[in-house]
Amino acid sequence: MPKFMFIETYMPERQRTIRESGASARRKLAESLAANVGGTVESMFFAFDGGIKVYIVADLPDVRSAAAIQVAAGGSGDLESATGRLVQLLTPEELDDAVATEVGWSQSRATALGSS
Repeated sequence: MPKFMFIETYMPERQRTIRESGASARRKLAESLAANVGGTVESMFFAFDGGIKVYIVADLPDVRSAAAIQVAAGGSGDLESATGRLVQLLTPEELDDAVATEVGWSQSRATALGSS
């Protein structure tokens, strides 16, 4: 199953939700969202980097499911939607497979097309 990382920053005025309901409740919410699209949360960490940030790694069926969660969470009002990031992660083996895939590109062809 594809793996995705969500990187979000809590809005300063919404950081109280963590104080009120606890960080564990936020993890349960993330797990619920992932389960609703057929996925699971592998890990979730909070950090203080210009505000309270959350880093979630989830196994999700596809990019559509990941985008649905990103849009729903971004629209919640708790997170700074302008700074939210969704990253699809690759294992070393997946990157090896990608590198071995022939795509018909060569430096000489790129030069002939006017790019470098």
